[in-house]
Amino acid sequence: MRAWRLAREPHWKDREGTGAYLAGGRWTPAGTRVIHAAGSIALAGLEYLVHASRPPEDLVLIAIDLPDDAPVDRPAVADLPSEWANPLPSERAQAWGKRWCDGKSALAMAVPSVVVPEERNYLINVSHAGMARVRLERMRRFAFDPRLFSRRK
Repeated sequence: MRAWRLAREPHWKDREGTGAYLAGGRWTPAGTRVIHAAGSIALAGLEYLVHASRPPEDLVLIAIDLPDDAPVDRPAVADLPSEWANPLPSERAQAWGKRWCDGKSALAMAVPSVVVPEERNYLINVSHAGMARVRLERMRRFAFDPRLFSRRK
């Protein structure tokens, strides 16, 4: 399975989930090591934009290849904490994601995007034994179309 990620050039090889460890996120609190990825390049772009008013100039597109036989949890929306889509991450959703991560039952978990709920983001558990078979490939430099940032009348 292929997932996608945008990252600054110096950090593209990070296989340790350093960003999530330092800052936490919607699904995990700070101190939890996961890699966040998206199911498509377009969703990776939207997810980046929702967190950055002006993206840096050194972004790169990263393909993340998970083994086809790797376990991927796909919880139903009804099984997620009720406040999973709140604008700010909730402690309950973070605790739910941390329990999943600590359980190491799957290499990845497909969760709905808040930006486009019909699409899926992936939490990749860097502590799972299957991480050794995950491949990260720097595909190219990535720049957003400048029209996304221009004022329209």
